[in-house]
Amino acid sequence: RLQRVYNLNASEMIRGNYYGWLGPELDEVDAWKIGETAFTEGHLDFTIQWLYEALAMTRKREQSIGVGNFEDRIPATAKILALLGRSYLRQGLADKAAEMYTQAAYMDPRDGNVIALKHELVDKPPLTEPRIIDENFQRLCLLQNKLTNNKFDPRLNCVYRQVILPYYRFKQELISVSPYVALFYDVITDYESQSIINFSQAKLERGNVEFNGTIIKKEYRTSDLSFVKDDDLPMIARLSKRVGAITNLCTLQYVPGETLSAEPFQVVNYGMGGYYSMHYDPFDEKTLNRSDM
Repeated sequence: RLQRVYNLNASEMIRGNYYGWLGPELDEVDAWKIGETAFTEGHLDFTIQWLYEALAMTRKREQSIGVGNFEDRIPATAKILALLGRSYLRQGLADKAAEMYTQAAYMDPRDGNVIALKHELVDKPPLTEPRIIDENFQRLCLLQNKLTNNKFDPRLNCVYRQVILPYYRFKQELISVSPYVALFYDVITDYESQSIINFSQAKLERGNVEFNGTIIKKEYRTSDLSFVKDDDLPMIARLSKRVGAITNLCTLQYVPGETLSAEPFQVVNYGMGGYYSMHYDPFDEKTLNRSDM
């Protein structure tokens, strides 16, 4: 998922290079595990990338990889070749798959993937459809749409937006007229931001989703989050009022039975690879039945 969204290359990830952000390097065992997982989840393009990286590193090693990983180089090479063959077969490349089987079976005919590939060459498993990529979503995550297409539209401008108090103004950049989208700058100070983070760190929990009326954890939401209420810190209440002044919306925290207002602030830590799939925040039946809706 991380690789898909940010269009990362397996060879760069193995070197620990994430668009200039340096992390730990990966070895052949890591590459194998990622490739195996990608195969299980149907990401055949990434499966092939990672398995070729694992194959290259495995072949370069002259000694045993060690107990607990691959027991020796030949069986490791065989299982990689076999899984490559299974991936090619699901892409409709039967000749390529047969070539991989010939090499793998010569090295280790008893390996589970080698045996599986042998049967699949006869039974022909169904082809795996390529994943549909939402290009707009990917560009947004890659920050490739920093400017609007029509950046010379005279209606798009930067102004000091004035609210009720004449000396209380905010920096606004209008980036789209329809739909109306505006960015506000310098709304929250670094001190306020860090204070909210410090307050929330100990309360972060894995994000849940509602599924058939039950709150559960799902693989398409892997962030940690915490809600910060107006009455948790005086600063939060002031920030809510500030956002309300900018947007002309009621941002006081919602209390059951009172007039509709807003949810608490949400602090989210996605970390490396954290994710929430594209979704709409729907009105549920309980919300729609409220008297103030």
